[in-house]
Amino acid sequence: MKHWMAVVCFWLALTGCCPLGERIQGLYSVEGRTHYSIPGVGSGSFPVPHTFRIAEGTTSDFVLTDEEGRCFLPARLEDEALSLVRGASCGWNENGVHFLLTLTHGRVELSEEGGGRFDMAGSVTATARGVMSPGSFLQNATLTRLGD
Repeated sequence: MKHWMAVVCFWLALTGCCPLGERIQGLYSVEGRTHYSIPGVGSGSFPVPHTFRIAEGTTSDFVLTDEEGRCFLPARLEDEALSLVRGASCGWNENGVHFLLTLTHGRVELSEEGGGRFDMAGSVTATARGVMSPGSFLQNATLTRLGD
């Protein structure tokens, strides 16, 4: 019965009827690592200290947006977590190389205390001087709520 009530409140939160909706939407710091492998370019991992905002979406339940404005990842409510929409992508330029991430899996699990997990995986394509190099990435990170 307790699980049922939590699910009902979670859905009502989307319409603004419960304080849970206010706990979902807001600014979060993201800390973790992204592991990548791009044949012909390289592989490795790097820390991902970013800040993301979770807001109500227009074509999805929610949208996650980074500070730089390069990623807008739509998410739907699923199993009391946010499931990032498969195929969503974001790109940016770095040192003359264009990177494009495309999600195959992504999930945000939030706790009542304001923390949680932000894990995702998919393909990454690096394009430099007209040459496209496909690869893959995996991110494992934690979220900490910073505010509204």
